[in-house]
Amino acid sequence: MGTISQRELRNDSGGVLRRLQAGESFTITVHGKPIGVLRLDPVPTGPQRTVHLDNEPAIPGHALTPEERAAWKADIARFAEEFVDDDLDDPYERAAARRAQREQSTEEPADKEVK
Repeated sequence: MGTISQRELRNDSGGVLRRLQAGESFTITVHGKPIGVLRLDPVPTGPQRTVHLDNEPAIPGHALTPEERAAWKADIARFAEEFVDDDLDDPYERAAARRAQREQSTEEPADKEVK
């Protein structure tokens, strides 16, 4: 992972983004101190119903113990079971169905005479 300064990111954002697209990752620094990571995320291909159990709460200066990590993952799994609805409709399919229904209801039958 490379390191770039905030100034380099600002002055050469196009070059940094090209390198990012090529697969590089960067630690961004301000006055020599790391403040964040810049990396390319995969592009989602459809509706996302993902709960990342590996993401842990960030507590500065505190790494989770194995027991805390297990409790965190159990809490997330319990939350996902209770609140994540995998049966959601695709909004684009609903919109297409409504549009087709409107078009069908506005069409007049061909055998009806217009006076």
